[in-house]
Amino acid sequence: MTVDRKGREILKEAHFDKFREAFIESLMKKISIEGKYGSDIRPIIEETLKEEAFTDFINRLVNIIERETSFKKEICNKTASALVEEDIAREIKDILKGELEEEKEYRKSKVGKKIFREEIVYSFIPIA
Repeated sequence: MTVDRKGREILKEAHFDKFREAFIESLMKKISIEGKYGSDIRPIIEETLKEEAFTDFINRLVNIIERETSFKKEICNKTASALVEEDIAREIKDILKGELEEEKEYRKSKVGKKIFREEIVYSFIPIA
């Protein structure tokens, strides 16, 4: 999946551009230190978003998603991490040269389908 126009607007409103590089650095550090090569990237992103440095950003992002969609709070939290993942996925894959896996079943999950229906991300477009 790749980020759709609505998803890009949500990220822009949440000022993701200010956090993007710091987030990627933190994510890469976590992968390197914890030896998570070969893992699915989604749980690593979720863990990284819980770091104190990203608390304000993630709260702002979740609130914007909640306002712009009909999602419940729980789905908004999952959508936030999926949106961040889709935005940085290609860059992370380029850096790690195939060392991480993409969870294909997520696209078929309840949350994945909701995100696609709200046009936050495009579905079934290969990242690689």
